[in-house]
Amino acid sequence: MEHKPSSRTEVVVQTRGAAETAGEAQSRRRNPARALSALHNFASAAGEILEPVALGQLVVDSAHDLLAIDNVALYQADPEAGVLRLLAESGPKRAEADLQVQPGAGLVGQAYETGRPVVVPDYPNWPGARRRAHLQGLQSALAVPPRMCDRPLGALVALSFSHRAFKPQHVRLLELLAAQVAPLLEASRLQADSEQRRVQAEAMAELVREGAASPCPDKIINLICERATKHVGADYAGVRIVDEAGNVVWRGMWGNRSDAWTRPRRARHLGSATKAVQTGRTFITRTQDAIDQGLAIDPTSVRANEGGLVELATPLTFLGRVLGALVLGWRTEVIPSQAQVRLAEALAAYGAAVLDNAQSRVESEAKRAEAEALANLVRDCAAGNDLNRAISLICERGSQLLKAQYFGIRLIREDRGIWWYESRSGRAAKWLPKAPGSGIGATSKAVAERRTVLIERLDRNAFEGRRSINQTKGTVLATPMIGSSEPLGAIRIGWQEDVSPTPSQIRLAEALASYAAVMLENAHAQATLAEQALYDSLTGLPNRRLLQDRLSQAILSAQRGDRRTALLLLDLDRFKEVNDTLGHAAGDRLLQEIGRRLQSVLRKSDTVARLGGDEFAILLTPVQRSEGAAIVAAKVLEVLSAPIVLQDRPIRIDGSIGIALCPEHGGDAETLLRHADVAMYAAKQAHEGYVRYDPKMDSETAGRLMLASDLGQAVALDQLMLEFQPRLDLASGQPDGMEALVRWRHPELGIVPPDQFIPLAEQTGSIRQLSRWVLDAAFRHRETLSVRGVELPVAVNLSMLDLHDPLLTSYMGQLMERWKPAKGQLVVEITESAMMSNPAIAQATLAGLRTLGARISIDDFGTGYSSLSYLRQLAVDELKIDRSFVQRMASSAKDRAIVQATIDLGHALGAYVIAEGVEDEETLDLLRRLGCDSAQGYHISRPMAIGDLERWVRRQPRRLFEMAAA
Repeated sequence: MEHKPSSRTEVVVQTRGAAETAGEAQSRRRNPARALSALHNFASAAGEILEPVALGQLVVDSAHDLLAIDNVALYQADPEAGVLRLLAESGPKRAEADLQVQPGAGLVGQAYETGRPVVVPDYPNWPGARRRAHLQGLQSALAVPPRMCDRPLGALVALSFSHRAFKPQHVRLLELLAAQVAPLLEASRLQADSEQRRVQAEAMAELVREGAASPCPDKIINLICERATKHVGADYAGVRIVDEAGNVVWRGMWGNRSDAWTRPRRARHLGSATKAVQTGRTFITRTQDAIDQGLAIDPTSVRANEGGLVELATPLTFLGRVLGALVLGWRTEVIPSQAQVRLAEALAAYGAAVLDNAQSRVESEAKRAEAEALANLVRDCAAGNDLNRAISLICERGSQLLKAQYFGIRLIREDRGIWWYESRSGRAAKWLPKAPGSGIGATSKAVAERRTVLIERLDRNAFEGRRSINQTKGTVLATPMIGSSEPLGAIRIGWQEDVSPTPSQIRLAEALASYAAVMLENAHAQATLAEQALYDSLTGLPNRRLLQDRLSQAILSAQRGDRRTALLLLDLDRFKEVNDTLGHAAGDRLLQEIGRRLQSVLRKSDTVARLGGDEFAILLTPVQRSEGAAIVAAKVLEVLSAPIVLQDRPIRIDGSIGIALCPEHGGDAETLLRHADVAMYAAKQAHEGYVRYDPKMDSETAGRLMLASDLGQAVALDQLMLEFQPRLDLASGQPDGMEALVRWRHPELGIVPPDQFIPLAEQTGSIRQLSRWVLDAAFRHRETLSVRGVELPVAVNLSMLDLHDPLLTSYMGQLMERWKPAKGQLVVEITESAMMSNPAIAQATLAGLRTLGARISIDDFGTGYSSLSYLRQLAVDELKIDRSFVQRMASSAKDRAIVQATIDLGHALGAYVIAEGVEDEETLDLLRRLGCDSAQGYHISRPMAIGDLERWVRRQPRRLFEMAAA
């Protein structure tokens, strides 16, 4: 099928591409800012698109614009069919864009199979060249695989009909685009799969519901054919029934162009429908295959009269009895996908049940009510995405429909253990954790063998009852729930009496299992998305959003029942020291262990949440006495006091806890959180472990305000000092700069950590005075080093408020005039988040500073959200890769790829790239091999006073050169 432009956007792109001159295309390829703009435009637009074809079209249009290439195509892997399918293409010409490609075949297949870029500068002489593409004039090509969790999802291919040498930056740009589209492709696929399962479930329910309402077999057959044609996507559909004589005869069709199915005829060979009836299996046949085998096509056959080229026949099986076959036909050479086959088989299975029901008019009213109840169950479960609700409905309704004393659902966990959700007569439904079984029970057999297992007279199989539902007699039936790819678990039904389930009951159990599998997959997908939004990804604990919801509910419950609710806010002491000394990976493990310890001392009704950083919250509900919260706080501090072993070192972490009670200290979530925070700061200041909120503490604020006041006097009283951390040029092994870090020596509190007084300075507005002191001191110390023969540029961090200071540029000009540093000797570091708070003002301020001779450095690069769109507007001199990527790059391929991409991007922008947070030799060596320009971190040197820095520099040259050459 020829691909046509699917949107107005594509037509515009093609027209522009045709009109664009060679000079314009070359200019656009060489302009990094345009490349960044294209990437940003794609990221902005793609976030709103989940429909696969629309997303694919946006991808290829963006790539076409990004590389100024003749043609771009995007292929998406179809794991079930084992092929890559064309999703979208852009450009006026086509060559490689087949509708589907086998893995390993051609440019597309090789990029997908190897998981690496494939660059072909001379396509006609490439061993994997395809003749058709060569004849169409393809000269050069490039393909990269979008990957998710190191798994290729397809291939993004760029084709040129003129000779073109793809440079590394072209490959990197296409890889960056592929990296952005990979999670979106996966999300769109999951969305499409979820929608497909929902449509399938609705189709089954619709067939069951409408079929049950009609007592006429012929109407049922027409309904089956109509639904099969509509939902499977066939051109026509028909039903053949086994008559009393055992012949397979046509009984109805939908979408037909002839009445050949109504004519009596004798079959000349064994057709697909007859094979399906005789074997109970699905068959797919092609007219061309019969011709290739030399078989004559019967001109009187329905297939010949309908012009069918592909035919699928699946048996209509009910209660082990084959009633006939459902036949689907296509008038084009389109092989049905596995999803279409499964849907056809499901429709046939449910259609057979409805057809048998219509044929058996003597069935009781109970069966009619049963079918109606089943349809209601499907509709009720499909109305929501709550996993527990769906399972509860299935158990409760299933127990009623089957008149069973026990109905349970076994779900298989990822560790192959199990969870039971069970509903018993006279007992509430509940979840029960179980250890992995030995595989000898009915449910284990049902899952392993993918079939219904029936065990009767349990008194002769006593082990079966003791292992699960404690039955000593009666009957157990287990039937597997088969998902889209593997068993999800099994349904287990128990009867206390020694009765044999009827075929109708077995059928109903299997239908429930089929419905349950579809619903569970949909509900699980939705629950996973919801969990990601409500739980902390590091610790698995509820996050701030979920805590606030539970806190609000607890407050309402406490107010209605005249009971107390307590909120404890915990902040870890000296956590930053762990991060600074052992690295962020150790800090993450510490937070995970803290989360486990907190959960171990609380009740199931309580909630532990991580609010961010090293701050946790504990919600106690209900609390009988106000002293109860203090008892829990003491337990928490006790469990925290036990050493935690990190990197073979026992680490002890203490904490400070603030307690607020409802209703005494507030009647809403915001007030309780604020008062608990006030109490927590009081506990931290007093070193008392935990403190209960007292309204007097709103002078806590006393302490914090006093600290803010002291900070305002710190400059005048000469309490501030600078330390400097050197940077290392990775090419020469020589120091190439230093970063100025401010310290506060408080006369009473000692050294106050920057993370305490910097935010306070920003809140109170004294940050501008502080920053000006730092700038002046940095110039002075740099000049001291210069006089002594050590020339090192000095980097100073500025905050968001500094960028908004209209007098900053003027003050910087005065310092430049006073100290007269050489151009580039001052580096202004600004974070992405600060830059993005008000991009227009930030851009103007930084441009003014650069005019004065300062270099502009983007700090913590990679942690911001949208700064790429502004980099092309800013004349950025340096990019500092955030430590969170650098510290894990030796062990994480993803972080290593991000670092490499950032280095390449910085170089493409003409920027000097610095990696911060280097804590070991392995990381330093890896950065050197990746082409990073400079590095900074504890492995090179800790921050030090200016005199110590001078001595360090004079000691280093030989050792650093040796390090660089190693």
